[in-house]
Amino acid sequence: MPQCCAASSARTAGSGAEKRVLSAVNNISKLIVDGQKNLLRAAERQGVKRFLPSDFSVDFRKVAMGDNYNLDMRKKFLPVVQDSKVAHMPVINGAFYEVVAAPFLGFVDLEKKQVTIWGDGEQKMEFTATDDVAKYVAAAVLDPRMENRTLSVAGDVLSSNEVAGLFGFERREAGSVRDLKARIAAKQQGATNPWAYLGAQYLWAMVSGVAQADRIDNAMHPEIRPMGLKQFFGMA
Repeated sequence: MPQCCAASSARTAGSGAEKRVLSAVNNISKLIVDGQKNLLRAAERQGVKRFLPSDFSVDFRKVAMGDNYNLDMRKKFLPVVQDSKVAHMPVINGAFYEVVAAPFLGFVDLEKKQVTIWGDGEQKMEFTATDDVAKYVAAAVLDPRMENRTLSVAGDVLSSNEVAGLFGFERREAGSVRDLKARIAAKQQGATNPWAYLGAQYLWAMVSGVAQADRIDNAMHPEIRPMGLKQFFGMA
């Protein structure tokens, strides 16, 4: 989902031969692709042992080019980091809890107490709190098992119907998943910037199942107990 971090920011963990670099840059092509490439080259020169690209999203690797403006940039950068001598660890966490009820996504409407349902509403989707993603990253960044391996975590795995039931909200049936894809195409016509349709692109990737994670790695770090979606919204 959209990054909340400042552009061109980075974090390091460890020192000397044990340095790791965490990239957390905004969704701008020159930063995601060119900026991270420069950061990666600097990491190579400094002998950094692991590089975490600024992914933090649904499984972008499974989404076709052209189906999500932001994820396209991540797909372009992936082969660059894969070809580097620095080990990498992409992070997949589904949708951040913080954007689940954002108008941008068009999924949960807290004011109207509605959940928009595309298709039959049974497709499972991953959701995670930003703070919990940070906890998993901190635990995994020095874990030798995670060298050149994707970290995939989730605070909750729920269908649209389950989200509606969890909140006790009305199900607003909007049409088929194919209808959502057609709506995105219509919005793209004449759009002046990708924000006009980007939220719908993320939602399509989730409700279609295209970007569903193949596995969840929470069990690798049982000391972390992620917050549930209902707890995050103060409804537990």
